[in-house]
This record gives sequence, structure tokens and C-alpha cells, in this order.
Amino acid sequence: MTEGKPKSRPRFLQPITPLQLSSNRERQLSGEQRLMVAVLEDAIECFQKYLFASSAQQRRLFREATTWLWEGQPGQLFSFEDVCHGLDLNPDYIRRGLEQWRERQIDALRAGKAPPQDHCDRKSKC
Repeated sequence: MTEGKPKSRPRFLQPITPLQLSSNRERQLSGEQRLMVAVLEDAIECFQKYLFASSAQQRRLFREATTWLWEGQPGQLFSFEDVCHGLDLNPDYIRRGLEQWRERQIDALRAGKAPPQDHCDRKSKC
């Protein structure tokens, strides 16, 4: 890296602009950014859906999502941190929100409220 010259990000890691977050968001995002959104949504969905999973497959999906969200390595292709940066999102903010959500679910279970049911059919991944 040349001194005084900022390191450039690969094109697919460039943050999205406020215009791209408008109501026409899907048409404004690049193909790579739409893929990033899909990967992020899938991980969050698996994390939330399978927190109290009963089957081995569902527990595996929960573990994989948790590992990607908290233990992934920045710089690896489509790591959580790089996906967040490519979408101009704060990864720590998302993690805090998911952790708070998890704590509320666990507290509700401890208080005697039924945990959410798995609402995924066998045809879908999550």
C-alpha cells in the first residue's frame, strides 16, 4: 500500500449509498449486494428460527449461523464483517441486537412462556 493513499475495497465491498436504501432498494443494489443481503438474511433467519431447535439438522443450522455471525474471519469471502461493510451496516450493532433478542427469548422461556415453534417446512433450507 502506498503511504497516504487509502486501500481501495473490492467493488462488491463498496458501501451502499442512502439512495440505494430507498424504497426502490432492490433495483439499486448491485448483484453482489443483493447476494450479501440474501446471505445475511439467511443467517439471521436460521439464528432466530433455530434457537430452541430440537432436530439435529436444525441445531446444525443454528450453530453454522452463530459461527458465521460471531466467529467468522474478516477478509474471507462473504464473511459477516465484510458483508456488513459492503452493505454499510455496523456488524457490532447487529450482533448486539441479536444477542439482546436471544436473551429476551431465553428469559421468556425461563418465565414459563413457550418458546417459539419451528415454523419451517422440510422443503426450505431454514
